[in-house]
Amino acid sequence: MKHFSKLILLVIVSSLFSCKTNTIKDGEALIYAMYDTYNGKFLRSIAFEQTVTYCTPEKKDSTEVWLEVYKFPNRLHIREQSFESGNGMIFCNDSVYYFKNNVLQENHAQIHYLILLSLDVYSQEPAITIQKLKKCNFDLSKMHTEHWNERETYVIGAIEGDTSSNQFWIDKEHLYFVRSIFKRDNGVIREIRFTNFCMLEDSWVEQEVLFMLDGKLEMKENYFNLRIPENISDSCFIPSCFSTARW
Repeated sequence: MKHFSKLILLVIVSSLFSCKTNTIKDGEALIYAMYDTYNGKFLRSIAFEQTVTYCTPEKKDSTEVWLEVYKFPNRLHIREQSFESGNGMIFCNDSVYYFKNNVLQENHAQIHYLILLSLDVYSQEPAITIQKLKKCNFDLSKMHTEHWNERETYVIGAIEGDTSSNQFWIDKEHLYFVRSIFKRDNGVIREIRFTNFCMLEDSWVEQEVLFMLDGKLEMKENYFNLRIPENISDSCFIPSCFSTARW
């Protein structure tokens, strides 16, 4: 009887999820579904290390280890090789700041749509996410489904057969980001793939990211030592505090 009750509960939950996904007809509905499914559950900070492997002819198979930390909303700090290197970048307030030897080299406005679609989307008001995605030139009215890496996905921003328009791919079952195709102003196609997902508490997190230009692998990142820090100082994301930031 106890086993039967659990089975009935599983059927009900599956039916509710099926009803929710059946109402997803465009990108805006998908963003609301991602938020509704994970709001209050998804991690709001994460720190990890990553092995960066370059695959271009100039840097073939050369590797580096980077340090990264994220804090909701929309904040990411990256250190190349170590804190002591003084090299890295900060993404915050829809801008990016590049540092070399602890000196700011450049900064400009940039919506980091990967942060938006893999992290912010689950805790941020959907209207904000939708507005930012439109600014990144994703057409949220276009949607179709594709089979990708043996899983069903939603494809937002392109109709079936279109492999050059700006688009992002979301796993249909778990609602995590798996792929994007983005055309740069110079016409070059940038493709990014998130793979090798694991559960970190109640959140799905990728452990490998592939960066491709015009179909050729340019760089890959492999994440390790993933953890949710108890406290991350907001100063880690203030450009003037770059040289002293630690986590």
